[in-house]
Amino acid sequence: MKTGKGYEALMKERITGPLGMNDTAIVLPPALKERLAHGHGEKLEPVGNWDLDVMQGAGAIRSTVKDLLKYAAAQAGFADSPLRESFGMAQELKYPWRKGEPALGS
Repeated sequence: MKTGKGYEALMKERITGPLGMNDTAIVLPPALKERLAHGHGEKLEPVGNWDLDVMQGAGAIRSTVKDLLKYAAAQAGFADSPLRESFGMAQELKYPWRKGEPALGS
């Protein structure tokens, strides 16, 4: 990795830290682990968490509703955010659609 940092360290440095998302992590500290809502299978039996070591960006992040609302408000522009410019760039249309052309993916 170019930065010499792991995925979670970069996530905290660049996203969750600036947004004040203090209850979002990949490796849960004891205080967050105690509050984790556990999943259940089709027969309502408790099931284990999926820990995605190699593919952390694909679903290893755990968060509270309050933190997710902070992210959504910042992403939508409803809350002032140090990431406003980055969110704007992420939302820019990269491939303009023209009338009469099929939409991407169709």
